[in-house]
Amino acid sequence: MQVQRQRFKSLELESGKITSNKLIEAHLYQSKFYWLLDCEMDNVELKIENDMLIWLDGTFYWGVWLWGVWKAGNFKAGIWKGGIFMAGSFTGTWLKGVWKGNIFNGNDMSGKITKLQNKTEIVQ
Repeated sequence: MQVQRQRFKSLELESGKITSNKLIEAHLYQSKFYWLLDCEMDNVELKIENDMLIWLDGTFYWGVWLWGVWKAGNFKAGIWKGGIFMAGSFTGTWLKGVWKGNIFNGNDMSGKITKLQNKTEIVQ
C-alpha cells in the first residue's frame, strides 16, 4: 500500500482547523506567510497563532524559511533565515535564529550552532 503524499495536511487557526490542501494554500496566499507557497514540502501540519507561523510536522525539502517556530519534522534543504527551531532534523543552511532542536547536520553560517554542539559534546 502506497502512502499518500500531500503538500498540506492541516492548518490550525484560532477560528478552527482546515484540512483541505486547496483551502490551506488559499489562506496562506492571502496571508503574510505567502512565502511558504514557494517552498517544496510534504505532509505539512501548520498552526497560526497570535499572528505567528508554527510548523507542527512535515518535511521541508527546499526553499527559504523566513521566520516562524519549528516544532517537529525534517528540514532537508534550503535556507533558514530566522525563527526558533525546537525539535526535528536540520540539514539545510542556517543563517540565524534560535536553536533548541535535536539533530543538526546542516551548514551553520552563523557559527553559533557548531559552538553549542561542541560545548554540549564536551559537557556530556
